[in-house]
Amino acid sequence: MEFRLAKEQEKEIILAMYDGERFTPHCAWDEVYPTMDNITADMAAGNLFVLEDNRQIVGSIAVNRENEIVDEPLYSSQDAAEFGRVIVSRNARGKGYGKLLVQNMEKEIARRGIHHVHILVYQNSIIAARMYQSLGYVKRGEKVFSDIPFILFEKDV
Repeated sequence: MEFRLAKEQEKEIILAMYDGERFTPHCAWDEVYPTMDNITADMAAGNLFVLEDNRQIVGSIAVNRENEIVDEPLYSSQDAAEFGRVIVSRNARGKGYGKLLVQNMEKEIARRGIHHVHILVYQNSIIAARMYQSLGYVKRGEKVFSDIPFILFEKDV
C-alpha cells in the first residue's frame, strides 16, 4: 500500500473515477465539475495524491491551502487546508481505503505545518459523512453553495 503524489500518467485513471460518480444519488458532481483542469491544477500545485494497492490506483484526494469558503463563520479556524475531490474507485469500496486516504492526507498536511482541516460533504453522502465523523471530524453546520446542500466538517490534526 502506498500513499503518494499522483503521476502525470494517472490523470485519466483519476478522471475515470470522477466520471463514475457523476450524477449518482450520493454525489454532487456533474458534467462541469470536476474536470481534467482540476486534476492538472492540483498536480501542478503538488496537491493531488493517490492511494495505490497492488499496483492499482484505488483512490485519490486533493488538498488545497486556499479554501473555497475562507470566510465561513461556522469554522473555528480559517487557517486550514481543505480536502476535496475525495474518491475511492467503485470496485475498491468497503475496504477502508477512504479512511486510509484521509488519514494519510492528514499526516501530509501536518508535515506541511497545517493543523486544521475543512471538508464539504454533499448532504446525500451519508456514508462519507459517517466516515469523517468516525475519524474525529466535527460537524460545524450545513450550507448551500451553488444550490447544492453541504455539511461542513472540521478537524484539528
